Amino acid sequence: MDINWKLTCDGLTDYIWASIKEIVGTEEAAIKIGDLDKYKKDTKKIDILAEDVVINYLKKEKMDISLLSEEIGEIQIGSKSKYKLILDPIDGSTNAIKGLPFFSTSIAIAKGNKIEDLIFGYVRNYLPHEIFYVNQNSAFFNDKKCGSFSCNSLNKALISFYSYGNVNYELIRKVIRKINKMRLFGAVSVELCYVGSNKLDGIIDLRGDLKITDIAAGILFVINSKGVVTDRIGNEISGKLELGEKYSIVAAGNRDIHNKFLKMINS
Repeated sequence: MDINWKLTCDGLTDYIWASIKEIVGTEEAAIKIGDLDKYKKDTKKIDILAEDVVINYLKKEKMDISLLSEEIGEIQIGSKSKYKLILDPIDGSTNAIKGLPFFSTSIAIAKGNKIEDLIFGYVRNYLPHEIFYVNQNSAFFNDKKCGSFSCNSLNKALISFYSYGNVNYELIRKVIRKINKMRLFGAVSVELCYVGSNKLDGIIDLRGDLKITDIAAGILFVINSKGVVTDRIGNEISGKLELGEKYSIVAAGNRDIHNKFLKMINS
């Protein structure tokens, strides 16, 4: 029997929200628990609470699935199956700790171990009550089918632009001069969905440290809402669904503005 991934993700994120809502906006959310062997040294309590909910839910439902998650890595739940769940328990955890209303859970489902095997994506932005999901045919925002239309002119474009970590001030000045407005929400999974639902004209992230757990659902959302997403030089985002790879992305609502983004950052 086919799994209803939308209902599964609704249930998962309902449980996640119930587990984290009391500590959102508090110092407790930021407690480091990296002393446990299975977690990184900078892992925060809010991330672990969310991840543990997913692991326990999948076990309780006796699902056979491979889980690739931001914090714990890759684990097998139940017997080996054809499905892989790619999870960022809390994308935008700094926002969640501060109580800023842009933090999400990102879930993607693949029938294989490559990015091109993705079949479903789901992003829930908790405080604005936004749910984005996408199958192999269509993208939806709060259950309404959506698409990216976007502008065609740089001087009208509203984008997110990330470059810190490897700062190129000349490039930053160039981007600011050429576009209309810039917004940084601090949750890339949400920002990709904003591109696919025509809330942003694009997102350019040149930091080179995005993981597949950050972007898997959002990539599928942009593509299936008729937008475009590539790496910084225009190559299709491809590769294995593993945590070892790091990415930069350029996403846009249409091919025309995407080409202009590429020319702007590479010329």
